[in-house]
Amino acid sequence: MFTMAASVLVVGIIIYAYRSTKPPPPKICGTPNGPAVTSPRIRLGDGRHLAYRERGVAKENAKYKVIVVHGFDSSKDIYLPLSQELMDEVGVYIVSFDRAGYGESDPNPKRSVRSEAFDIQELADQLQLGPKFYMIGMSLGTYPVWSCLKYIPHRLAGVTLVVPVINFWWPSFPPKLVNEVYKKQLKRDQWKLWIGHYAPGLVYWWMTQKWFPYCSILQRHPILFNKRDVETIQKMSQVPALDEHKVRQQDKLVPYEMQRYVVKKLPWIRYHEVPDGGHLMIHETGLCEAMFKELLLGEEPSLI
Repeated sequence: MFTMAASVLVVGIIIYAYRSTKPPPPKICGTPNGPAVTSPRIRLGDGRHLAYRERGVAKENAKYKVIVVHGFDSSKDIYLPLSQELMDEVGVYIVSFDRAGYGESDPNPKRSVRSEAFDIQELADQLQLGPKFYMIGMSLGTYPVWSCLKYIPHRLAGVTLVVPVINFWWPSFPPKLVNEVYKKQLKRDQWKLWIGHYAPGLVYWWMTQKWFPYCSILQRHPILFNKRDVETIQKMSQVPALDEHKVRQQDKLVPYEMQRYVVKKLPWIRYHEVPDGGHLMIHETGLCEAMFKELLLGEEPSLI
């Protein structure tokens, strides 16, 4: 009797543990049990949909066409403090899109670094952006831009990476530098990154369990935002219907030490730091305008 009870308990624990590692099925926008579709979307070659948002001048009249890639916990409605007057003056058309699994875009169970590039290429082709276009990516949205640099460089007129993320396991980084910077991360983030690299099957469990702190971003840890970020958040909160180059020394999410190492190895990068800047710098009017003007017009930024 005891053996049977113990066996049932063990099986129950195994089933619970297995289910804890598996996310629930996604609710697809536009399906009977999913949210409604409220944005324009394109249909990709594999049948998935990508939702997008346009701003700036009409693309038929645009001198410059820019694809903006949002970061984590964001969407195509990312807040860009660019006035219509400025976009008209520069002649820029901007399209942002919900990456696979975000907002109103369908998830991609087979998503990879490579697939991100070809999603973007299909978006550009279906919107008829022409043979070349510009790109701006921020935070976690910089890796799809890197993917485009790797897989479709012939389509790019220029790119800007704003507070770009890094991978602590890139083999080109010196182990000593990696170890020093990794230890500066909060313990919860060290565990998150370790699990993501060595045990990706446990990521969903880690990000949803309630026993330990799991992610400083999702838990909105105050250490992530410096004074300038807080001021930016306060200004953004006053914007009606808020939509939802380049590193700085006070960004708690992106370690500047490793960015500097990359630039030393790749001197062709035009690198800028904002000494008192934070992770949300693209949401500051002056800095956002400076980034677009340097990318499109080649103007040397005066605010960086």
